[in-house]
Amino acid sequence: MPSGRKLTVGFQGRTPNSDGGPSAIPALPAKGVYYDSTLTVTYWLRDRDQALSY
Repeated sequence: MPSGRKLTVGFQGRTPNSDGGPSAIPALPAKGVYYDSTLTVTYWLRDRDQALSY
């Protein structure tokens, strides 16, 4: 299983293709983290009902 030792989280502004500010690079465990092909991109949704529909 692949493992990663660095994660960079990019942010988008409120409108498509706008700048959301600097990326975040959170600290990960020294041994790294494991990931597989189920890794997906997620999005914040403002509406609870819309979020629960996924």
